[in-house]
Amino acid sequence: MESLTFDDTFSLAPSISMAPSKLNALTGEKSWDQQDTSAEIAQGESLHSDHWDELDASKFDVRGNNYLVDRQKISSAPNLLRLMAVDLLEVDEPLMDGFCSHPKGRVQRMLQLEKRNADVASSQQMPSFVFCVNMVLPGPPNYHLVMYFAVDDMEGLGLSNPKAWQMLSPGSVNKPYSFQLQQFLFGDSDEYRNKVLKMIPRITEGSFLLKTAVGTKPFILGKYLKQTFVQGERFLEVIVDVGSSPTTQKLLGLKSVYKNKIVAGMAFVLEGIDEVSLPENILCSVELNNEGFDGNIPFFDNTL
Repeated sequence: MESLTFDDTFSLAPSISMAPSKLNALTGEKSWDQQDTSAEIAQGESLHSDHWDELDASKFDVRGNNYLVDRQKISSAPNLLRLMAVDLLEVDEPLMDGFCSHPKGRVQRMLQLEKRNADVASSQQMPSFVFCVNMVLPGPPNYHLVMYFAVDDMEGLGLSNPKAWQMLSPGSVNKPYSFQLQQFLFGDSDEYRNKVLKMIPRITEGSFLLKTAVGTKPFILGKYLKQTFVQGERFLEVIVDVGSSPTTQKLLGLKSVYKNKIVAGMAFVLEGIDEVSLPENILCSVELNNEGFDGNIPFFDNTL
């Protein structure tokens, strides 16, 4: 991995938390509403909905159709995935095997409810597929910032049965991002995932130091931070070790940065590396804020 510089790094901290998501562009459905979440699913680990929100993808510039020739970027089309929920959890030791496969985790509990045909609100039902971004913050104390994004409409995204993804070819899909998204979500190459998963940071409120350090430059996550992928039949989780970069550790250690209100956003996109995968489209996004955050972070007991 290469070292991050303050021009292209990013930062998350326990003091940055997260507001209800907007409507999903594809389905028109509301994102996960914490007020409607049953105790069986939530169990108190969700950040209050006042502290997280889904960003307008059009606020981000992505590679255009002819980027490989003219290097021009365009405003992104709407988010492809819906922001479901955001958890901020304290643990004894970092849970490097992830939360999606853990029996006490949100995804496995939703799958159990689905298996039992439990009568739950639509916002609490397990979607067709979940993409999870799990940020492991350097400790002690040890915290995980876990963001869940739903694939609600496989057909609408041009995705096929996960088990049949190898049968597809770039020319057989009806959207520029479909073949690449198939490979990323359902393929078996973590090397490929490391090469294409890109993050675009955005600080709209915060100190000058924080804005300068974070910047707005897109970067490939796996190039700078250690990533581990955990794949299941209904989910893909990327575990990002934020502490694997000395630069992010240094930035997180600057407590003066977090004294004032912070609104920090991040968007995830798969890098368009050829004509077939252009134009790029924001995969998913989240905005976090610490206004009124009381510092109460629930503890996740991972013992079985």
